[in-house]
Amino acid sequence: MSERWPLVGRDDELAFVGKALGGIHRRGSGVVLAGAPGVGKTRLARDALAAAARQGATVRWVVATHSARAVPLGALSRYLGDTTGEPGRMLSRASRTLASGPGGSRVVIGVDDAHLLDATSALVVHQIVLDAMAPVVITVRTGEPAPDAVTALWKDGYLDRLEMQSLSEAETAGLLEVVLGGAVDRASAQRLWSLTAGTTLFLRHLVDAERTAGRLRRELGIWRWSGDPGVSAALADLVEAQMGDLDPQLGEVVDLLAVGEPLDMAVMDELTSSQSVERAEVRALVTVDAPDLQARLAHPLYGEVRRARIGTVQARRLRGRVATALAGREGRDAQMVLRRAVLASESDLPPDVQLLTAGAQIALALGDADLCERLAHACGESEGGFEARLLWARALSSSGRGTEAATELTALRRRAATDDQRLRVSIPQVVNLFWDLGRVGEAQRAVDEALAAIADPDARRALVSLSADMDFCLGRPAVAVRQAERALDCTRPSSSVVLQSCYALIGALGLLGKTDCVGSIAERGYAAAASTHCTAISKVSLRLQHVNALVDAGYLCEAMNLAELALAESSNAPAPTRLKAIFVSGRVALRCGDLHAAVRALREARAGLGGHGALGMAYACRLTLAQALVASGDTEAAVEVLAEAEDLRHPAYTFLDPELCRVRGWVLAARGQSTEAIMSAYSAANRAVALGEPSFEVLALLTAVRLGDRGCGDRLDCLARSVDGPRAPAAAEYARASAAGDGRSLDHVAATFERIGDKLVAIDAAAHAAEAHGRRGCRGSALASAAHARRLAVECGGARTPALAVVDCPLPLTGRQREIATLVAQGLTNQQIAERLVMSVRTVEGHVYRAGHKLGLSTRDELARAVLGV
Repeated sequence: MSERWPLVGRDDELAFVGKALGGIHRRGSGVVLAGAPGVGKTRLARDALAAAARQGATVRWVVATHSARAVPLGALSRYLGDTTGEPGRMLSRASRTLASGPGGSRVVIGVDDAHLLDATSALVVHQIVLDAMAPVVITVRTGEPAPDAVTALWKDGYLDRLEMQSLSEAETAGLLEVVLGGAVDRASAQRLWSLTAGTTLFLRHLVDAERTAGRLRRELGIWRWSGDPGVSAALADLVEAQMGDLDPQLGEVVDLLAVGEPLDMAVMDELTSSQSVERAEVRALVTVDAPDLQARLAHPLYGEVRRARIGTVQARRLRGRVATALAGREGRDAQMVLRRAVLASESDLPPDVQLLTAGAQIALALGDADLCERLAHACGESEGGFEARLLWARALSSSGRGTEAATELTALRRRAATDDQRLRVSIPQVVNLFWDLGRVGEAQRAVDEALAAIADPDARRALVSLSADMDFCLGRPAVAVRQAERALDCTRPSSSVVLQSCYALIGALGLLGKTDCVGSIAERGYAAAASTHCTAISKVSLRLQHVNALVDAGYLCEAMNLAELALAESSNAPAPTRLKAIFVSGRVALRCGDLHAAVRALREARAGLGGHGALGMAYACRLTLAQALVASGDTEAAVEVLAEAEDLRHPAYTFLDPELCRVRGWVLAARGQSTEAIMSAYSAANRAVALGEPSFEVLALLTAVRLGDRGCGDRLDCLARSVDGPRAPAAAEYARASAAGDGRSLDHVAATFERIGDKLVAIDAAAHAAEAHGRRGCRGSALASAAHARRLAVECGGARTPALAVVDCPLPLTGRQREIATLVAQGLTNQQIAERLVMSVRTVEGHVYRAGHKLGLSTRDELARAVLGV
């Protein structure tokens, strides 16, 4: 076991106990802490007594045990000495001895597991409470019989009873972050909480074991838990002790649920006796939920421990029994079909190819590629044929094994004999080539070949809708819109065509700056998603596309609400969908200026996305994280993450080219290269023009303005007339006010961006307003604008921008002089500065000399300190 864990998530309980014990001079009172094993009763009691000891009290700690229960006063013997004599006097003497401290000091008594006290010891404790001789903290296990003298303490109102609950999911996540010393992946925290049911003792054992096994480890700064849990011998002993001895009938009930829970009572009655289930429920081994009467194990770890104990042959037999009992009960319930398929595939039953194929299809629709591969492989071993091989190939693609999938799909393409088969092979083939492998040209040829080979109109529409999504990703938004509208141009397009087309339309219209119509398109897509197996996955993906369009237009409040909804909807979704939701939530947080939340979410997404074949999303995530790190002042980390993004640049994500240039600009600016930073922002704008992405052009030119450029006002005015949303007109006003050096107008711009929720832009506008007021000699206005910028920076979590740096360290230097002085402060030589800024060494020397002369400084060190403000 690891070192002592901190007490987290128990502040209210600790305060309650402290109040019950009273102040340092209070003699009586106390509290009973009740709860399930491992919930933290003992730890809370010990911490409360430790607090009393720090106040000068003498602490008596009594531990009741099964073995000591057979001996009168056995639990108290270490404090009592001689316990002979007449019973009444002996009890009185024992009470006084236990409650008396050296030199008359106050005593506080703790009794752990008081339900195990022998009757005499229980009477002593009862007497101490009754006579208010000393405050007492007692722990008891809920549901366990206790001596009458103990139960009377709370039943008769002498002590308050606090029923301690297990930690909530949020409290468990908080405890894990404290213990592990860093951020924990949400899915990992949720899994650990679910498996331990928030029981602190079990959680501690499980975390220690998984860290030792290397399954719980830190990746890119985030703690992640992967693989199946291994129950250590110590944890198994604890869980089995809680379960108690199981006779064969109880063991059968627990084992059936261990392999197949939850199970309807009708199924349990078929598999075992209702009397055995009733006994298991009375023993708190099983719970039966109303009104569906579904039986499940009372604690998730019961199943883990029992599955580890039963042999392979017995487990296969039990799964076969459960799968047989479930047959014919599934109806239209896809989840029930999947459960039966999984049970059957791991049982002693002969293979049912139809069931296994149906299960594999459902698993793939739900995004569980590993399970799909297992079931499809089981089909293949039983000659499942074309369908099984197709499912297996799709599973390979979804799990990041794109090259293997490409080989298999090419072979299946040759075997396809009908339009339906050709379509069902062509779509995963194109998806695998385009998004997973980045072989864009091959993917486009595959679409063309499929269209040439397929005559069915509905199948052709599916290919056109897929092509629209590809055009969106390749930075051809106008073409994507035409293709999506073409796919939808029929009386009743299929749900999958509607979903794919709406996804492409929302993305393309967002790039085109036509976001005011995407809401109705999204609603149509959500309705289509409701009719699919993977409703949650489809809806989340569409919602995140909607969020991105709103963010770029400046509708930040609506985007934040939708992002939070998508996060909630994705909590139980497959990893790629969930991680994409986390990434987009980080993107929204960055735009809103919540830097702590942005960096946290983006780092979590970065750590997870690389392992799920989602290289395009990993690339996009790193671009956003680099910008968040720049805004947080962590330039070194931003440089590293930007380099990762450039290495991961995905050929199918051409639409992000302007963003790559724009983020490079921010990193250059953070490194003091302001001229090159502005040039990079203009490169981003030019690339956006070439791709036909006015929304990204607005962002690029706004970046140039924030970095100090004053020459893009006319173009932003033009864009403001054609691009939907509040950002474009606000950016145009910012450019005009900055070019005019109009402090009042810049203050108005800052207020506008703050109102729409874009606090980082508001910081820069306020900082530029302070500069403009200062140049005109309006000192009071300059101070007010600077204070506004600093307040916003604090609200954003300590934001750092080049514009704010100028306000925080005002110097009478030109932009180029300040740029070179900043590089001097970074320790660069004149030669290095000349190479970085592409100018002669003599020119650099001249700028350094003139900057020092203006500031009355004679050395490079003095100039560096002046720029750094030290």
